[in-house]
Parts: sequence; structure tokens; C-alpha cells
Amino acid sequence: MTEKISIFDVEISCIKAKEAMMQAIEFMKGDSVNTIELVSMESLMKEHENPEWKKKVSMQDLVLPGSVEILEAAKADDARLLRETDNKLFLRMFLKYLQKNHHKIYLLAASQEELVKAEEALARYNQGIRVVGDAVIHLEDGELTDADRIHGIVNAVNGSEADCILSVLPSPAQEDFIEQNRALIDTRVWIGCGSVLMRSFDDRKMTSRIKRMLVKKVFRYKVEKQN
Repeated sequence: MTEKISIFDVEISCIKAKEAMMQAIEFMKGDSVNTIELVSMESLMKEHENPEWKKKVSMQDLVLPGSVEILEAAKADDARLLRETDNKLFLRMFLKYLQKNHHKIYLLAASQEELVKAEEALARYNQGIRVVGDAVIHLEDGELTDADRIHGIVNAVNGSEADCILSVLPSPAQEDFIEQNRALIDTRVWIGCGSVLMRSFDDRKMTSRIKRMLVKKVFRYKVEKQN
């Protein structure tokens, strides 16, 4: 299949985890922040009529599918790519790379509960991850509102000397944050995970699985309708 697919006019790279890792490693060698987004099916569903969100996603340096349902809806037939995406292989490899090279992570979330869930998920992926700081960005109607607090968080990130910011903020706040603060952030990589980081563990719950099946059906219908 082609190396990119378009879902609701959002271009997503369809590359193997090894190739994505090679790009991520190059990003880690850079002097300015590079951005990676693992776009989720839920974000695409929620923001598919939001042109500003689509524009901000397109500005990321590397956009990858965060769930296998995205590839399935695009009728991808590369079994290896489907399997790697379903297993979150790139995310696992990237976190392992950070741990092995003693790189430092700063976590961002929209609530204390989400922050705790993200920390638990990181521990399950790799217990050696170095989290040097975290912050909760409270949202109002899903949007960033407290400019002073955000400015303080950017300063805290830079003061922590983190190598990577890992965001589990929901869309569109996740994309708004990095678009507004990219020039101010002194890290090597920003990775926007949204719900992708925690979802593999949440999906074990029966209620989450049923809800996801329903969302998947609606998502497929909407994707087919756009074509």
C-alpha cells in the first residue's frame, strides 16, 4: 500500500515501526523540538469536521496511526503493518529507546486521574522510564484557557531538562498546546499520544470493548462515506 493514507483529509504515514523509529532517533539528535502524533480513531471521529485541528495535525513532523481500526477503515492489506499497529510496536520501541539511553520524559495530562493512568501505563510498558516531571493542564470545554499556568508549565518543562514531552491530552487541546508553544519548548521530541498510551489496558474492560466496537462501526461508515 502507499506510505500515506488520508482519513477525513488528515494524512497519516503508513510505515513500519522500524522506519518510524529511525525517524524518531534522528529527531532525538536535533537541536529543536520535533513532533510525533499517534492519531486515534476517537480524535478523528471527534474532530473530523474541524479544519483548524486538521491543519495543526498536518504541521506535525510525523503522524502515525494510533489504532489498527484506522488502517482497517482505509482497507490496508499489509499484515505486518496491521499487526505492528495493533501491538503499538512503535510506541513500545520508542519508550524502550528512551529508557535504554537514559532519556528523560515530562508528562502532560488534562486531569490528575489521567496523569496517574499515564504513569501506570508507562510502568507497564517499561519500568525503567525516567519521568522527571508532570503537569495537569485543566481544560475548559476541551480548550486551553489558563495562559499563565501554561507559561509556567513550559518553564517547568525547560527547567527539568527533559528530552521528550509525552502528552496524553485530548484533541484538540493537544495540538493547540504544541502549536502555541513549539518555539518555546526546549526538548528534542514532543509525542502526542492522546488516549493511545492507556487504551491497550483500558480495552481489557468489557464495557470499553463494547463501546469501542460501536465507535468502530460508526467510524468505518463515515470513512466509507467520504470516499
